[in-house]
Amino acid sequence: MKALLVGMGAYGFGWYRRLRSKHIQLAVVDKDSSLSEKVTVDGIPFYTDFIEAVEKEKPSFIVNVTPPNIHGIINHMAFDHGLPVLCEKPISFDYEEADEMTKRAVNEGIPFMIAENYRRYAYPRRLKQLLEEGAIGRISSMDVTFCRYHKVQRHYAVSLLDDIAIHHFDLMRYFSGTEAQQIFAKRYQPLNAWNEAGEEGSDHNLAAIIEMSGKVQVTYSGTITSRYLPTVWHGNWRIDGTEGSLKLTENTIILVRDGQTTKIETHEGHPDALDDFLNSLRGGFEPETSAADYMRTQALVHAAKISSKENRMVSVEPLDYGDSERAWRRGRVE
Repeated sequence: MKALLVGMGAYGFGWYRRLRSKHIQLAVVDKDSSLSEKVTVDGIPFYTDFIEAVEKEKPSFIVNVTPPNIHGIINHMAFDHGLPVLCEKPISFDYEEADEMTKRAVNEGIPFMIAENYRRYAYPRRLKQLLEEGAIGRISSMDVTFCRYHKVQRHYAVSLLDDIAIHHFDLMRYFSGTEAQQIFAKRYQPLNAWNEAGEEGSDHNLAAIIEMSGKVQVTYSGTITSRYLPTVWHGNWRIDGTEGSLKLTENTIILVRDGQTTKIETHEGHPDALDDFLNSLRGGFEPETSAADYMRTQALVHAAKISSKENRMVSVEPLDYGDSERAWRRGRVE
């Protein structure tokens, strides 16, 4: 296999190191020629033009780590060449564009996966295992909190919802095994936001009530402006069931059932997004964070934006991409 890594910005170099650690043939594309020194010292080909790189290197797949507003351009050029894509989230900030991109990949039989990584952490993985084993019976409700001071500079509006809460929304689906049906959300800039005046699309705080299928109720509270006792990135979770409760706090899992409180040991977790992508390409099966699955998380994010803007409960669009696994069977790479 040969990978073409597109983008060597803040996240790109981390992907570069991961790809190198897998001993995969590699080439890199970035429009900023000054970044070439980061890779040519390792003997890795560097290009500033995507088409030239594809034609000369003939890669097996693309890893798209460009800014979100560029994702669509790169993904469609990759699809034009029939190339599988592993893309950082979001597919696009524009929901309709993301939907159309996913439909194209499925219809043309091109493997397309999103690097949704929080569900691959060890503690969320262990929590999911306990839920599947029936540790608390049927899930009734989930309460999620996230707080950190996360002042960052982006080439686009800084959004808790788009940058981080989207991961938590994905975990809601993952833990419960259900899909969101309705959401009431409020996005806002608190008084301690670092750009108090705000910019279009920016939000530092988010509160939401979400109704999942199977009568599962979720409450969410998140902020990236809190300086006190930060949570871990995947947040703190309390999940109540018909026979007990589970709590994930600061990488500690507590089970309460039948009057007994038990601290649960964890394990190493799960292969990362790159391993999942490579295994799925070789095995011809759909990964759990394929674009077709990921779009159900983005549909919830899209509904949250409408809810906050219109101050009302909003239904989440049910999505059906048909036989999305067919693309992975057809696109199998040795």
